[in-house]
Amino acid sequence: MGTPGGLKEFRRLLNWLIMSDWIISEGLSHSGQFQFPVVLQKKGVWEKGPGIDFFNVIKQKLGKLPIIAEDLGEITEEVEQLRQQAGLNGMKVLQFAFDGNPHNPYLPYNIFPDSVTYTGTHDNDTSIGWYNSLSSDNKVFVHNFLGCNGAAVFLQLFLRLAFGSPSRLCIIPFQDVLGLGTGHRMNTPGTGSGNWKWRFTEDQICKEKLQEIGELTNVFGRAPVKEKKANPEKTN
Repeated sequence: MGTPGGLKEFRRLLNWLIMSDWIISEGLSHSGQFQFPVVLQKKGVWEKGPGIDFFNVIKQKLGKLPIIAEDLGEITEEVEQLRQQAGLNGMKVLQFAFDGNPHNPYLPYNIFPDSVTYTGTHDNDTSIGWYNSLSSDNKVFVHNFLGCNGAAVFLQLFLRLAFGSPSRLCIIPFQDVLGLGTGHRMNTPGTGSGNWKWRFTEDQICKEKLQEIGELTNVFGRAPVKEKKANPEKTN
């Protein structure tokens, strides 16, 4: 997409997603990109991408863009440098944090501000479902980190942990807002059926849960700042 045609394609993508404040980039593909031959075969090749030049052109033509880089999985130092150069926020998923490794990059004390913290994404189980699937040892780690001793207050503290992270942004899947379990998972990668069908119903919306999210938003300074209206000048 490092061509005029690619710029047009990118602009069209933004128009499709204009209803959203943020868009997700499926990885930083402009560090390297996978090329398929014209006639699709089993094997493709990795080619060097345009790197920072692509993002510089985008900024020059379209201005600062609200992009979140999907930097999950195996990320090279080159890709991380590109993300920082381009000024993109990375992703920090709390469900990936509790493997017992104190250097895990998803633990809140290892998170840098140029990121977005999620409890989980559309590809993860709901946080309640994830918690219930943990081994006994991992549950102990979670309990110790959150300061709880069981499932009763886990989700409340887990949401609080996300809101209180150093990340510039925090995103909570609606299933976690509603406190739902595995049966409400959105997507299971690698499976061919039963995905992307979840919908909430009006009776699931609980005023108290929404109020809790509102309180966390305010407590951790994540509420939109309201501009003060200037007082009209007094006339004599």
